[in-house]
Amino acid sequence: MDAIAAVRGPSLVEFPPNAKTRTSKTQFQQALNEAAKDYDNDKNDEKLKEACQELESVLVYQMIRAMRSTVPKGGLIDEGFGGEVFESMLDEEFARQMAKTGSTGLADLIFRQLTICRKSR
Repeated sequence: MDAIAAVRGPSLVEFPPNAKTRTSKTQFQQALNEAAKDYDNDKNDEKLKEACQELESVLVYQMIRAMRSTVPKGGLIDEGFGGEVFESMLDEEFARQMAKTGSTGLADLIFRQLTICRKSR
């Protein structure tokens, strides 16, 4: 181990010594199919729904932030650092609640599409 590695710590991409590397396309496809077996059951539908809601929340948050940037500054909320943090947290919560209630329908659309893709394999 060199001095830089000792200071920096372990690499983020470090494979265990017994890890096998897959080189051929068929081996990769086999590994992918083995991993997909665990996700082909209905137990994971709830996890997939949660992931879709999180994605919808992120997208709605970006939309809210873009909309907020068009509004003139000033008013009830202070323009300092605290005001920015408050607005950001408020926007995140708005987005989370909108995704939870399904008001945009984006999470359901993504979930249906991913379910169709998963079952067509």
